[in-house]
Amino acid sequence: MSREAYFSKVARAKRYIEAGDIYQVNLTQRWAVHTDASPIELYLRLRGASPSSHAAFLPWGDYAILSSSPELFLDLRRGHVITRPIKGTRPRVGDPVRDAAARQELLESEKERAELTMIIDLLRNDLGRVCSPGSVRVSDAGTLEEHPTVFHRVATIEGDLEAGRDWLDLLLASFPGGSVTGAPKIRAMQIIDELEPAARGVYCGSIGMIGLDG
Repeated sequence: MSREAYFSKVARAKRYIEAGDIYQVNLTQRWAVHTDASPIELYLRLRGASPSSHAAFLPWGDYAILSSSPELFLDLRRGHVITRPIKGTRPRVGDPVRDAAARQELLESEKERAELTMIIDLLRNDLGRVCSPGSVRVSDAGTLEEHPTVFHRVATIEGDLEAGRDWLDLLLASFPGGSVTGAPKIRAMQIIDELEPAARGVYCGSIGMIGLDG
């Protein structure tokens, strides 16, 4: 997709917001490059340049999935659910003065605060569909997290699954994550389907692990 085509889609998304169809939408674009490096070499470079707490290397025949993300979509352990959406990012360049200014700007940004609040409300609603009444709570409304190349604002929402519910109920109620779609989620997904030229596939929260220990 050309730069002009992408900007045209952003302008279209803004018109949807102005018309009241959505409050926010997370548009993405696909990039393609040629390399002679092996998949595992690229993955190790990715981990070196952007280490994160959630990463995956999944080789499948003639292609491989390489992922490194700081965002936790869902964590379910013994009936307790945690989700940690990210909204709000600033670059971290390694200069103390500029980085301090970036941190402060991110913390004081009304736009970033409003976007994070919208996603918090969306995820509270998603969890409320499968969690016990009164158990869903916002334990952190927006901590600043530092990563090697960026600063993020991250919220934490928690809840306890209702009796008789399991991980599949939780996934069906909340997937895909609101921070990678927008709000309201269903309408944002419809607009994403209209504006993005290719399906996201595994991108944006589709990798996970199901253990046997509860």
